[in-house]
Amino acid sequence: MVIGSNGDCEDSGLCTGMFIHPEVVMSAGHCCAAGATKAICGGKERPGVKLAESVSTFTDNAGANDFCLLHLDRPVTNVPIYEVAVPDDV
Repeated sequence: MVIGSNGDCEDSGLCTGMFIHPEVVMSAGHCCAAGATKAICGGKERPGVKLAESVSTFTDNAGANDFCLLHLDRPVTNVPIYEVAVPDDV
């Protein structure tokens, strides 16, 4: 989860994100307000455990683009991988 504008897992804002590197999370561009510190929170329960927070962002939401890259204050390497779908033939 990518939460809030103040780096707190208790905040009400919520977007999803995906680790593309231990120190980089990709989220939707409209989720990254300029200058806002985002908390990266893990777990299936809300508010979840704070794993890291953003120290800088790059956002591109021009035209058909709508993504944001969040550079984190520390690497996160112990994130569980949750299955979202299981094929019927397994």
